[in-house]
Amino acid sequence: MHALFADFQSWFAQYGLWAVFGVLLLENFGLPVPGELALFYGGFQARTRGDVGLLALVLVGSLASTLGQAAGFALGRYARPWVRRSLPYSSGRQAHVAAFVARHGPPAILVSRFIAGLRMLAGVIAGLADMAWRPFMIYNVLGALAWTGAAGAAGWLLGSHWRRLLRLAGRLDVVLACAAILVFWWLWRRLRRGDPA
Repeated sequence: MHALFADFQSWFAQYGLWAVFGVLLLENFGLPVPGELALFYGGFQARTRGDVGLLALVLVGSLASTLGQAAGFALGRYARPWVRRSLPYSSGRQAHVAAFVARHGPPAILVSRFIAGLRMLAGVIAGLADMAWRPFMIYNVLGALAWTGAAGAAGWLLGSHWRRLLRLAGRLDVVLACAAILVFWWLWRRLRRGDPA
């Protein structure tokens, strides 16, 4: 984490909000890069520097997050055969999962923003489930604004203590990931039995 943080500090010093844009775009497309780090550090810089504002951070971060998840959605929808071949369960089970996500999916897009592992995959899953474009984009934008606003404001409010929040967020992600695994396991068992939950 220290080497990655040093790299990001260097990128931020050189590119400013473009560094935040790049990290959030890649993370929300599905690559394992730390979006929280970019937002916490960006919020801290918004408090201490005059050339970076919190509103600009939230708007740039929201745009990058929205575009990244939309690109993941397009991958899931238009490269569906390739993506489905990569998944470890049958087409019948995939149909059950797709029906469940289509029914409950749009609010899950918003909630997934606050869980790092789910944030990376939510767009692809929504595309695979053939979620309608409009509700996906509505919740995509709302979730991006909520997440970037909360994380950026947390970095701004904590000032030089933002690293403590980053450590706490790392621990919280582990807890949330474990909870998400248990929920998915429970859903998978119900879907396997043919119960639409």
